[in-house]
Amino acid sequence: MKQIHRSAGTLVAAVAAGSLLLLGAPAAAAGSNVAYEAQRAAEIVEKATGASDLRPDSVVLGGGGNSFVSSAGDITTVRVPAESGGRVEAFASDGRGFGLGLPETASVTGVKAGAGTVVYPNAAKATDIAVQLTADGSARALVTLKDRTAPKEHRFDLRLAEGMDLQPGGDGGYLVVKEAADGVEVVGKIDAPWAKDAHGDPIATHYKVDGGALVQTVEVNESTAFPVVADPKVSFGRGIYLKYSKGEVKSLLPKIRYLPAGSSACGAFGTVGGMVCGVLSYGVLNNIKNVWEYAAANGRCIEVKLTYASVYTGIKHYAC
Repeated sequence: MKQIHRSAGTLVAAVAAGSLLLLGAPAAAAGSNVAYEAQRAAEIVEKATGASDLRPDSVVLGGGGNSFVSSAGDITTVRVPAESGGRVEAFASDGRGFGLGLPETASVTGVKAGAGTVVYPNAAKATDIAVQLTADGSARALVTLKDRTAPKEHRFDLRLAEGMDLQPGGDGGYLVVKEAADGVEVVGKIDAPWAKDAHGDPIATHYKVDGGALVQTVEVNESTAFPVVADPKVSFGRGIYLKYSKGEVKSLLPKIRYLPAGSSACGAFGTVGGMVCGVLSYGVLNNIKNVWEYAAANGRCIEVKLTYASVYTGIKHYAC
C-alpha cells in the first residue's frame, strides 16, 4: 500500500478542466452585440454551475492574478487570461505552478459578464469558452457547445511544474502528483467528468491524456436532447489518501471483517490509518467493512481519505 499525501499547496486543485455545456444557439441580438452574447453565455453557464460561490469582485483579466486563501488555509494565486489563447494559471505561495490552456481556435478577448463569469464568445466553431473563479481559490474552465456543428472533443494543454505528473484517479479523473519520500504527494485533482442532457439523462463523457494535453470527449448523437450540461467537481484541501490494490483488498479482508467488533483490527490501516480507525464509531466501522467486502467480491480497489488532523473523511471503491 502506498500513502498518497495531499499537498499543503493546493495550486493544481484550483483548476477544473473540461466542464462542458452543450446548448442550442441563442437568438441573435441586433448587430450580434458582443456584450449581449457574453451576457447570454454567462447566464447559461451560471445556470449550470450556480453563482453563489463565485468571486466577481476579484476577477481581473491578465496581470498578476487573483489571490485566494484556499479551504486548506493556503494562499493560491489564480490568473485568468485576457484572451482565449492564454492559460488559466494557478500558483502556490512557494512558487509552484500549473497552467491549463483553453481549447480555442480563434483569439478572443475575454468579457466579464453575469455574476462574475469571464466569457470568450465564439472562441471555437459554434463554441463559447468561460472561466469562473470561486471563493475557495478554484477556477472552472467551461465550454459551451451551441449546436451540433461544435467540436465534440476539446483539448486543454497542460503546463505542469518540474517533477509533477498526472496519475489516473481510478474514477475517470486524474490526480496531479509529485513523488515524495514516503509515497506520492497530491498537489491537485481533476475529478471525473459527467454530462446530462436536457432531460437529466446521463451522456457519456471521458478524459484522456494526449501529448501533454487533457482531452475531454462528449459522446453526443442524433438522439441527444439539447442542452447537455457537464460539470466535473474539483475537490481540494489537506489530506492523506490510503490506496489499496485489488490484491491488498482481498488479503486484508479477514482483518477488516472484525472492525465493528473492536479497534484491534485497525492495524490493517497502518500507523496513521490505525490511529484514526481506533476512534471511529461502530456505524462508520461497519460501513467500512461493507464497502471492503463489496470491493473484495467484485475485484475493485479501495481509497480511504483522512485529513492531516487525523480525521476520517470517507471510503470508496473503484474500478482498477
